[in-house]
Amino acid sequence: TQQPSVFWDGYTQIVPTEAQWTALYNESNNENIFNLKTNEYGILTDGEGSVLGICRWDGTEYVHLGYKPIKSALLGHIEPRNIEQKCYFDLLQNPEIPIVNCVGRVGSGKTFLATAIALDMIEAGQYDKLIYVRNNFGVENTKDPGALPGDLEEKLRPFLGPLIDIVGDDMMVDQLIDEGKVEQVHLGYLRGRSLKNCVVLVDESQNLTPSHVKMLISRMAENSKLIFCGDYSQADSKIFRNQSNGILKMNERLQGKKLYGQIRLNKIERSEVCQMADLLD
Repeated sequence: TQQPSVFWDGYTQIVPTEAQWTALYNESNNENIFNLKTNEYGILTDGEGSVLGICRWDGTEYVHLGYKPIKSALLGHIEPRNIEQKCYFDLLQNPEIPIVNCVGRVGSGKTFLATAIALDMIEAGQYDKLIYVRNNFGVENTKDPGALPGDLEEKLRPFLGPLIDIVGDDMMVDQLIDEGKVEQVHLGYLRGRSLKNCVVLVDESQNLTPSHVKMLISRMAENSKLIFCGDYSQADSKIFRNQSNGILKMNERLQGKKLYGQIRLNKIERSEVCQMADLLD
């Protein structure tokens, strides 16, 4: 299934004229000279592939990226590896943009960077905890292993795998859970909750309906951030395709809103082996 071509990337590549460069650095000029949507990034190039700068239209003026590399006691030093990741860092670290939707290819860093930055902000005291949410759909055309044994926490454990991979140690994830810094929540048990002072990371968000997305957004309370990470091409059921897909609906209805930001990550950064997967399309 191919992602619709009309999907908003969250950025536009621009070759500015001399007059636009002058206007961009004129502090008294508040015109939307590049005609960008609110929270859309302008990737400014020389027309020959070299990036000369990046700016974001915040609805009132053009601002420069304000992200900082991570220096985390848990995950070490992390910084963006490409232009789109710089924009993603900027969205994730901006408290004035509480809803972030990241779409991208497998291995492009969607969940890794969201988790790393969330844990870094929790370590710094900006938020109390990371709430990890995932619609528990198995990969399409695989056989369900049947009812899993144990209580709810044990049943959800297999779906916590991406978080364990990022932290690098399942015992460390258990420690974060015991300390109240990480909470895994079943999507079906979120209704009625009021989520404040936290980062809510919705992984594999291609497996959401518009109703799921609406419910998630409606749960957000004071000082919280909601991050969606997904890839429409990996939707695991026809239930989540076309107009029944939540991230497509969110892209359609929320783009250009002041509290919403979106970015598409195009470059695979996981490994050279991971890049081989594209040859099978």
